Parts: sequence; C-alpha cells; structure tokens
Amino acid sequence: STVQKARKAIVGNELSPRQIEQAMGKALKTKFDIEATFRTVQLGQGMDQGDMNINAFYSWADDEDGDTAIELEFMFSAADKKLTIGKEGWEFLMNATVAALQHELLHQNQFRLRGFKHQKDFTKFSSEIPKVMKAQKYLGNDDEIEAFALNISRELVSFYGKDGALNKLRNIKSIKPNESVNMFAYLAAFGYDTKHTVIKKLLRKIVLFINKR
Repeated sequence: STVQKARKAIVGNELSPRQIEQAMGKALKTKFDIEATFRTVQLGQGMDQGDMNINAFYSWADDEDGDTAIELEFMFSAADKKLTIGKEGWEFLMNATVAALQHELLHQNQFRLRGFKHQKDFTKFSSEIPKVMKAQKYLGNDDEIEAFALNISRELVSFYGKDGALNKLRNIKSIKPNESVNMFAYLAAFGYDTKHTVIKKLLRKIVLFINKR
C-alpha cells in the first residue's frame, strides 16, 4: 500500500529515471527510513533498453549509529532518457520494490534482535569452483536463507497461490526462473541437491512464511 502511493505519479507519464526514483522514494519515505538512489547501466552490461531493476542494501553499522541504514537503488538502462511505464511495467516495479524492501527490513530486524552481532560465515562448501563457492558463501548464510525464503514464499504464492505454492515445494527441481528466480538461484548454487543442509533450511523457512500468509 505504501509503494502504491507512487502509482499515480508514475503510470502513464513520461519520466526520466531520476523522476521515477524520486517518486518511489517519496512514497516509501512516508513509512520507512530508507534512502532511494538511481543508477544507469550501459548497454551490454546486463540491461537492455526498457529494462528496470533494483539493488538493495542494509548497513548494520549505520543502523547501530542511528543513521538511515537501508538503500534502494533503482537501476535503468543508460539508453532510456525517458520512460513511460504502463500497468505491466508498474506491476514489475512495484513487486520488485516490495521484495527488495522486505528483504532488507528482515536483515535489519535480524541484526537488531541480536544486538548487531554477525552470523557465522558459511564454510561447508560442496564445490571448489571459486564462482560457485562465492555464491554458496553468500546464500548459505543463515540470515540470507531466512531473507530469501521470505522472497521465495512471496514469488511462489504470487504465481501459484498458497496451496499451489506448498504443493510445488514437493518437487522443487521443477521450479523455473520465471516462477521463483531466487529458488532457482539456490538450486543452481547447491547443485540441485535437495538433501543439502542449506536447501533443507531454506525449505523449512519458505513453508513457515507461506503458512503465515
């Protein structure tokens, strides 16, 4: 409902990336202590013309000092000087914003509850490939497991409904990127091993979040 406050200012209007970021930031700041920024990405560096994406960050150090600790970075293609976002584009932007904000708010809650202490690093690697080890270290952290489980629960419920999402978890290898990009990332990082400790932890958290809806 907070993100929806930006809808009227954005949908159907020709706006620059900065104006879109400003409208989203204005809406979000009515309820959340966040900083909104924007960045343009050159063609060939992961974004095509017309693409939008969001990076999100939480700084435990800023939070401990009482400063604004969550940043949402709205990303656009450098080829787009102006954009007119329709209903479909708005749905993507809204859902991506909500997912990113939920993820970082959960991290904030995790750190605050334990007095800003860090979780132990993940060390039980199942691969010696540096790129895979990097992904496993990040995704295998207990904080990230919980935060991504929240994102995945939202993705699956949006795609299948609550009962359908729970049923889909009986065969997680069948989940496609368009159904849950984050579930797909976990499966890829841990070799589609459904018995891996990380995947088991993730599934328990996903079921917990789905059942709370």
